[in-house]
Amino acid sequence: MTVARVSLGCLVVLAFSSARPARAEGPAPRVPAPAPTSVARELVCTMGGVKSAESGAEVILAAVRSNPQLAPYEDVFRTWYWDAIASADLEGKMIALYAETFSEQEIRDLTAFYRTPLGRKALEKMPELTRRGAEIATVAAEESQTELERRLEERHEEIERRETKKEKGEVSPAPSAERDRTP
Repeated sequence: MTVARVSLGCLVVLAFSSARPARAEGPAPRVPAPAPTSVARELVCTMGGVKSAESGAEVILAAVRSNPQLAPYEDVFRTWYWDAIASADLEGKMIALYAETFSEQEIRDLTAFYRTPLGRKALEKMPELTRRGAEIATVAAEESQTELERRLEERHEEIERRETKKEKGEVSPAPSAERDRTP
């Protein structure tokens, strides 16, 4: 087992457990006025509160178990995850996140939705859907790992050539990531 393969698995697992959207360029989107934390607290409690962290842990651990290269490290992932959760005010941070992301009315609407049969089903099924989505992404990443390694090696060689030219006093433009993008 190589570190690169373990790292690839970790990247996929962590990408799904802590995905953060990229900042868009241009004017910032209009953010609704922060909702009262009491309304956000009601939503977070309706959604399961800290139990959602437990679901998140199970999603990560299921992805770890499904990867033969990561499975031997399940206990490390489990301990790390719970240490990280225990040291954070997860529920307080989630309440603040919802309060600053949604208006008071939007939070009330979400709370009402999650109290409906469909909302409860969505909450119940979301961890399984997230886990299965992570598995799909892991398989896709593993299937294209050779291509990623080829591209990384190609870029590494390009950087080395550029550094060599720089040392010799020649100037060349930085590598362009644009050409690597495929539709």
